[in-house]
Amino acid sequence: MKIFKNKILSNFLMLFFPLLFVEIIFRLISNINVFNFSFLRIFLAISIISMVLSLIISFISKKISNIISIIIIFVFSFYAFLELLFNNFLGVYMSFNTVSQAGAVKDYIKDFLMSMKSIYLCIFIPFIILLVYFIIKNIKNKNVSKDFKLKKNYNYEYQIITIIILILVVLFSYSYFYTLDDKYNTDKLQVTKLKDLFLTASNPTLCVKDFGIISYGLIDAKTKLIGANENELVFAYNDEIIEKDNTRDIDDTVWKDIIENETNNTLNTLNKYFISQNISDKNEYTGLFKDKNLIVIMMESVNDIIINSKYYPNFNYLLNHSYYFENNYSPRNSCATGNNEFSTLTSLYSIYNNCTANIYQDNTYFESMFNLFNNSGYTTNSFHNYNNTYYYRTVIHPNMGSMNYYDANSLNIDYSTVYGKWASDEDLMQKYLETLDSQNLQKFMSYIITVTSHQPYSISSSYGDMYLDLFTDEDYSMDIKRYMSKLKVLDNALGILIEGLKERKILDDTVIVLFGDHYPYGITLDHLNEVLDRDLNNYENEKVPLLIFNSNLEKTTISSYTSYINLLPTIANLFDLDYDPRLYQGEDLFSSEYNNIVVFYDMSWKNDLAYYNAASGKITYYTDFTYTDEEIKKINEMIYNKINTSSLAIKNNYFAYLKEKIDERKGN
Repeated sequence: MKIFKNKILSNFLMLFFPLLFVEIIFRLISNINVFNFSFLRIFLAISIISMVLSLIISFISKKISNIISIIIIFVFSFYAFLELLFNNFLGVYMSFNTVSQAGAVKDYIKDFLMSMKSIYLCIFIPFIILLVYFIIKNIKNKNVSKDFKLKKNYNYEYQIITIIILILVVLFSYSYFYTLDDKYNTDKLQVTKLKDLFLTASNPTLCVKDFGIISYGLIDAKTKLIGANENELVFAYNDEIIEKDNTRDIDDTVWKDIIENETNNTLNTLNKYFISQNISDKNEYTGLFKDKNLIVIMMESVNDIIINSKYYPNFNYLLNHSYYFENNYSPRNSCATGNNEFSTLTSLYSIYNNCTANIYQDNTYFESMFNLFNNSGYTTNSFHNYNNTYYYRTVIHPNMGSMNYYDANSLNIDYSTVYGKWASDEDLMQKYLETLDSQNLQKFMSYIITVTSHQPYSISSSYGDMYLDLFTDEDYSMDIKRYMSKLKVLDNALGILIEGLKERKILDDTVIVLFGDHYPYGITLDHLNEVLDRDLNNYENEKVPLLIFNSNLEKTTISSYTSYINLLPTIANLFDLDYDPRLYQGEDLFSSEYNNIVVFYDMSWKNDLAYYNAASGKITYYTDFTYTDEEIKKINEMIYNKINTSSLAIKNNYFAYLKEKIDERKGN
């Protein structure tokens, strides 16, 4: 029997080997270990996919089935190619759950494509080989007559092979799911269960490592179409709440009653988790800025390049009168600006593989930054010099508690819907000051989001070209110079703000918090290194400024490792607001109990001692100190709990539920 002439088998082979080689090439390019137990899982997955597809297309004529095979290989190759580009450009794998941001990618397509490395084209090698094979085969067979009559023995072969393939699909599928047992995890320090990862694709980096790029794409598509199909997640918490003497007095009578009477297991899991967390004590910084005004500025795409007194004197004036956190990071995720803004306002980790702020825009958070200041008698406002194209702030900010949200339209700021023709941050600050005047505020809290320094940097633009003459003597690439030109506009805007507060005689009574939402990811690391003289690998490119300014302060450099997740509890303590530290995944940076660590969205982490890479399961030490495996796993479990309880709380609108239950019992 000439089994290799059987249509099902030939289709299988034409699918299996190219797809397997796509996986191998992808892992080699991405520096992911190829030959370990995960590769067996990938081998099984590619076998199952190829067998199922070969059976389906076997009902079609040979010529058409060959064309379909070529298309399938091209689609998977192109998807893997896009993931390589996306991960290189943004530092994360794309997800079908972030399709709302597709317009943004379209807009900065030139920057996106310019970030491509030529080695990425190797992903198309299996497709090209298969295509050449079919072309040569077609030429050889062009003049050969074909008998389309189905012979009895061929029909018999077809049925036998079909049965064998179906049996193999069942056996391979069983074997595949057997490998999802955590004893077969190649990373013994990984705490995310393989079955949960398979069902949810909640951590794309780990999903690609453990299942391969093709399986990740299929799992991700499934979660988009029919949901995540999550197992009931159980987190570490104490059933018996350990009482301790706290300088921060919080009455848990109502919360304990809610727990006692709650029948929903998911909500009560969250209740028990949050109530069991640590209540941080007050400290010497508590109330340092009590009753002062607060302005929080999220600076678009700002990294440490702005720390330059020659070009950016206004930022550096603020820096010289501030608490400056030199190891602050803004970890990227699928929607870096919107999600990082969300985390700043709630101190919750956004969901890695979606635009959390947009998808859950109707959620409410009584413990948000806005609401804490509302409860303390402040007037809260938020400002941005763009529209709702990318993030639905006209809904999100009011639901977060902002009394007034002003965008470019309501502020009457000139802007263009053409990507790259951003509004001026100088106009934003001028309009902001005018708004303060119109409100005649006694105590105010403002959240400002700038935009001028956003990419593109690879093409000419009004603000990208405006101050190029300042950098003519600098040996920088043009995209760096355009970026620095845009930063100059931002710095001018900070100057307008400083002078405006001085004129109104409220600068001394105002605290300004500034941080970068993410690094300028439209610029390659090589080009960033023309200005930043440090190794930018291992997430060091994600280091951005964070400073807390008041004119009465002298510059104090703080070396704690941190991110935007800690801003809310830190501010709440500095202003001595009425808040419960247990409701936040971040911590007060000035607390003696602060856990000195920064967490990245794939559950990697670093501190002053080490860097743990979740994708490889390896740890790099900066000193002679070493952790035991048990200590590393304990840190990983803590991070897992924080990220996944955040996800569960967001998906279940938990804080709206908790507020409703509390109000019911208090008779509000």
